[in-house]
Amino acid sequence: VWISPYEFIGIWTRRTQEHAIIGKCRERTAEWQCEKLSEEKQIRPVGSLVLQSRPIISASGDRIFLTLPVSDGMAGMFDHIAQISFDGKKQFLTHGQYVVTSIFAYREDLKTLYYSANIVDEPGIRHIYSLRHHNNSNEQHYINCISCKVNASCLYNNAQFSPDGKYFILECLGPDFPNFYLINTESEQIIEILDTNERLRRWSDKLAIPKVRQFSIKTNRPGNYCIRIQLIIPLSVNELDDSRYPLLIEANRMPGIQGVNYLNKIDWLRYLTSRREYITARIDTRGSGFQGDRHQYSIYKRIGELEMEDLKIALAYLKQLPYIDHSKIAIWGQEYGGYLSTAFLATENSVACAVAVSPITMSVFAERFMGTPEENYLGYEKSELMQLSPLLKGRTLNLVHGTMDRRVNIQHSMQFIKSLTMNAVQYRTQ
Repeated sequence: VWISPYEFIGIWTRRTQEHAIIGKCRERTAEWQCEKLSEEKQIRPVGSLVLQSRPIISASGDRIFLTLPVSDGMAGMFDHIAQISFDGKKQFLTHGQYVVTSIFAYREDLKTLYYSANIVDEPGIRHIYSLRHHNNSNEQHYINCISCKVNASCLYNNAQFSPDGKYFILECLGPDFPNFYLINTESEQIIEILDTNERLRRWSDKLAIPKVRQFSIKTNRPGNYCIRIQLIIPLSVNELDDSRYPLLIEANRMPGIQGVNYLNKIDWLRYLTSRREYITARIDTRGSGFQGDRHQYSIYKRIGELEMEDLKIALAYLKQLPYIDHSKIAIWGQEYGGYLSTAFLATENSVACAVAVSPITMSVFAERFMGTPEENYLGYEKSELMQLSPLLKGRTLNLVHGTMDRRVNIQHSMQFIKSLTMNAVQYRTQ
């Protein structure tokens, strides 16, 4: 992040991602000179140190704000706001068993920071907060939920701040239709309602908008974690009659992301539900994000293994619902989700078919979750998708991969196709 044309804040990390240095660099004549502001080390027993937030620099230019993991006892590590002054002092401004997802702006004149976070036991919620803090660490900080007061029914919010931080657009993005408000940051009051999408609401009254349900399965496994499920159900489904519908499960695209939240989005799953009358599901297993590092890095060096266990638990629960057709259950996913979809098809007989789009068939991409091949050779061997090729005989697999895919090289699918062919597995590809 550039402070001026001659100064910037940089973050350096090792390949193993367990150690990072935050530094300030300045151009001196013909060379650059850097000084260390803070050094962060991995203190959790497993996982990586990932600094994802973009640092926010104060107007006075003497400190920065960014999210860093901080321990919350036995619950593990959670990303919270840290203030790092240019003399190297670090102070955490937020604490608790929730995750700060973004830092938007800092008003120097108001001593107020604006950020978004979820809440305890509700990782799919996003609210916008203001935090008025004091330089004296002994004084209590005042935190206020802005989006809660503007529209309490809105559970997934985002914000777009003006360059001077005096105003911002509050984007209410779910679970209902989007609303947009112009907010004064000092008073935290609405200046103008920009759009409530009333026309879209009236138009949607004529449509068969799918029903969305979210629930959690409390497991009795170590950690007593929850598997979170989002079901998208056709409007025509009557839970009291005997009609049964196909079920399509979407696997998360990458570890550390979140599929189950309150964001209202029109995507392929909504299309299949409304047009084809499929019941579709998103499932957040162990390894998903925004629930603390203990949950996210529970799959460390065991990638694919624990997610498969949780998917089987979730599927067993869904099969108890009276409107699910047990003979028409499918799973699909992209990238890492394609890997999970294929592996799930190979190991779960109740799944009729799978669609794998740009599947990652070799775990080399995942050093953040697997460690290096030198230190976790057995884990890499066990997670290779090619080893499951013989189990795909007689199963229905559709493999899709674009030749110009920039995120996942087509070599992944080529290697997998070779393995399928050598094991006489029939499949469809495009």
